[in-house]
Amino acid sequence: MQHTSTNHEVIVIGGGSLGLAAAYELGKKGVDTLVLEHFTFLNDRGSSAGVSRQFRVPYPDKYMVQMAMDAREYWAELEKHSPEEPLMAKVGTLWFGDPKVTSTEGNIKAAKDAMDELEVRYTALDKAKIEEDYHFTNLPEEYEGLFQRDGASINLRQTLKTLYKLNQESPSVTLVENAPVLDLKQEEDLFYVTAGDQTFVSKKIVVVPGPYINDILAFFNFQVPVTYWQMSSCYFKKKNPEINYPTWFAFQPSVDCSGNEFYGFPSVAWDHPDCIRVAPDFVMKPLSSPHDADFTPNQQELDYTSEWVRNHMTGLYSTPLFTSTCLMALSNEPNKEFLLDFAPDFVPNNQNIIICATGWVAKFIPMLGQILADMVTEGKPNYDISHFKIEAFNRTYTGPVSNEYDRDEVRHRLNAGMADEMKIDTAIIGAGMSGLYSAFRLTETQKLSADQVQIFDLSERICGRIESIKMPEMDVVGELGGMRYLTSQKIITTLIEQVFSQSLTPVPFPMGDPTHLYAYLRKQRVKQSAWEEKQALGEKLITNYQLTPETVGFNADQLFNKVFYDVLMADPWFQDYNWNIYDETGKPIKRRCEPLVTYDGEYTYTFKLTSKDWNEVKEQLSYCFPGSPYDRRKVYELGFWNLIKDRVSQEGYNFLADAGGYYSNTINWNAAEAFPYMIGDFSADTTYKTIASGFDSIGYELAKSYLNHEGANIWIKNKLLTFSKTELEQADHHRYKLTFLNLETKKKWHVYANKIILAMPRRSLELLDQQNFFFNINTHSKLNHNIRSVIKEPAYKILMGFETAWWKSLGIDSGHSITDLPMRQCYYFGTDPTNDHSMLLGSYGDMSTETFWKALSDDPILFEAKYNRAAYQDKHSQNERISEEMENFEQVQASQLMVNEVLNELREVHGENVAIPEPYVTWFRDWTDDPFGAGYHAWKAGFEVYKVMPYMRKPLLNENIHICGEAYSGLQGWIEGAFCEAEKMLEEHFDLEYPSWLEPDYYMGW
Repeated sequence: MQHTSTNHEVIVIGGGSLGLAAAYELGKKGVDTLVLEHFTFLNDRGSSAGVSRQFRVPYPDKYMVQMAMDAREYWAELEKHSPEEPLMAKVGTLWFGDPKVTSTEGNIKAAKDAMDELEVRYTALDKAKIEEDYHFTNLPEEYEGLFQRDGASINLRQTLKTLYKLNQESPSVTLVENAPVLDLKQEEDLFYVTAGDQTFVSKKIVVVPGPYINDILAFFNFQVPVTYWQMSSCYFKKKNPEINYPTWFAFQPSVDCSGNEFYGFPSVAWDHPDCIRVAPDFVMKPLSSPHDADFTPNQQELDYTSEWVRNHMTGLYSTPLFTSTCLMALSNEPNKEFLLDFAPDFVPNNQNIIICATGWVAKFIPMLGQILADMVTEGKPNYDISHFKIEAFNRTYTGPVSNEYDRDEVRHRLNAGMADEMKIDTAIIGAGMSGLYSAFRLTETQKLSADQVQIFDLSERICGRIESIKMPEMDVVGELGGMRYLTSQKIITTLIEQVFSQSLTPVPFPMGDPTHLYAYLRKQRVKQSAWEEKQALGEKLITNYQLTPETVGFNADQLFNKVFYDVLMADPWFQDYNWNIYDETGKPIKRRCEPLVTYDGEYTYTFKLTSKDWNEVKEQLSYCFPGSPYDRRKVYELGFWNLIKDRVSQEGYNFLADAGGYYSNTINWNAAEAFPYMIGDFSADTTYKTIASGFDSIGYELAKSYLNHEGANIWIKNKLLTFSKTELEQADHHRYKLTFLNLETKKKWHVYANKIILAMPRRSLELLDQQNFFFNINTHSKLNHNIRSVIKEPAYKILMGFETAWWKSLGIDSGHSITDLPMRQCYYFGTDPTNDHSMLLGSYGDMSTETFWKALSDDPILFEAKYNRAAYQDKHSQNERISEEMENFEQVQASQLMVNEVLNELREVHGENVAIPEPYVTWFRDWTDDPFGAGYHAWKAGFEVYKVMPYMRKPLLNENIHICGEAYSGLQGWIEGAFCEAEKMLEEHFDLEYPSWLEPDYYMGW
């Protein structure tokens, strides 16, 4: 039955088997229930895809065996509502294989023990009995097994149809399909769920979206750790129509790249009755996101399955007659079959958020529907779900999810004074990320006492080019500098999610839905999904770029990948490296299970090189295109622009520079460095995270840890003028004399140290005394040359606060739109739920566009912020400091000219039908200004980066002076680059041991 009301007692998110089962049970209780399905009901895009599932009793854990036995009565009750077709075919469960193997299904011996304890009957089998009774052949002698008679094949399609029909007939249930959840927020005790063009309101939420679980949990600021599998299945036609199999699973040790475990189903009336279905219980390519699924079976998996059927099954043709896929989200935690619980305690209103996710749950569909309904109506389950609780999964979310963070605890301890004639061991110049990390590690390990490690910075703030801010009347964090990290970056990930987990809350950094986000290029406005939508129809999107015939129809990510693939595969050295693994002498020792780089279709390329692989490739890769002016040159000798133009024409380069969003990615930097950077950081399937309280919170936590040691100091507003070598006996055996200018008193003062860490980017180094013994070009020309091995990349940001999120009328909730206009990109940030005030990164410009905006940003007439000053001051308490902060805040406004231009370009990008109001407040930062000189850096072409990086960590062998930071790292533009260079410097030159908290053998580069 369909309703038009937008208010319901319960909203169920996800209309697959669990969502329909929960809604059915809620409807029976008379609870007004709304079911929102992203796609259509009975679709094949989630874990309810396909027509059959296995019901089994064997499990390695007693509680799971008991739950399977209990589930039978729920199935029997539901089957009464399906007179036309059974919901199960009871054929028994056969488990067999190597008794030592433990898999996603469990372990044969453990299952026997669990069933013995519960007195569940089964038959133990040896290899001969398995082959004799169940049609298998050529099994290893050590194989053994069991047969349990209650196993069955579930008629999943009929189960879904039955539940769907029951819900349609219920007066208490509303079914809405094609309703992706675009926004979900809480106000007091109500949930507001925006799906499509409607907002629905409820008191309780049931979250059962199958593999799309983390898309929904992101609205509650937490995630569960999962792996996504796009599983394949094969249907093999029977040679003998009389032959049949039970449901079965084969436990086998892995072979090469294959997981080598398979399972199967009997032939049943509802699912190709002339065939036997067999499937691999492994995937060759786990997905990083459910949105990466293309629902095309993996050919390798099909081939392995066919080979296994040919070798070990009888009565079947070994070539599949049909194939299918199913998308699954599997828990990354051991001993968790699935998750079933209320939201964790740190989530507001958590007892009204019920979650069921991940794993193999089809065998419990009707039972779980009842449990979920009880949790909704009674506030507790009427079944023991302690083994499925979510708390154990949230080690990284131990504190409340909040964007509140007390930076003042650190700010109050920053020292703007001076201590003339101080004598210390290590002077760290720069309170950015590498400087803070160095002090943290030296004192954390007790390598040095904190009074012997001092940090100095000329700024009044810490964290360098990472700066998180809040604008008046908006409880939303904005980022003026770096704003996100990748979970593949293990130092920052571990610091945030483990070391400082009590203070920092990691949250997804959403990149939005490309079907709503814009690409506005050369006056052509399309959605970012337009290229792939055309490709799905066998067509090509024609843009206003005069591309070569072989590149027409590619989006920017795809075309970058095509360029990378073509260059890699043109080099005979890489063709060999792609398949073979070599020892340290260069001798091939074995062949890879599968190549590192593959071409998977007209627009699809796969790159599986690790950071260590890429470093080997960057040293060796040659550009092998006869007729090219660059033929046979090392790729690291080439500029990226040179290479792109040579491969796809200048017009192709213009398209990539414009559509890629960042001009800094396509400048003429070191082409070899560009390859892994673009593939790893800016490819379409990259997943980002940030910190709920602001990205600079990681810097404040490092500072706090250091400052908690007695004698620690971060000396702000102190400018290093120069440093010199001392006569050791004149300075109590301290090697260097550093001269600072205290900016508050305008007085010079001196510090003596044995070691100096220059935790600074290129421009900051250039602003130091270039005539001293260290920088003097006449004596140390190599250092001067290597300091200039990186390009300074201009970057600026303008944050804009609006009274409403006007972009939500376009279906946009997050992500960024891209244009070739000087604004280049705009990011749609958060909304304050108390007043709808919303933040937009109005322009994220770099490189050539910086000069366009410089003329506007330098205009003296600033934008007049329209926030309520009295209310802002009252909220933050009445004191002199708040008044000073408000006065300082007025000075960070963008110029009025700049705001006018940004609004003009925003309106052009989004179209004349969108009403874009003026902001009420702005915040502008140009990182090109001294002392930073750039937003980020890129290696120049021609430099042998693998030599420069270790050199910069200690440029002069006889001096204890070190340079570290993002600029001279293998991960330029990322905090992780700063951390890696600092860590390698500390281990190589300060004798620190590898961090105990860091994943063993994490590769940090050259």
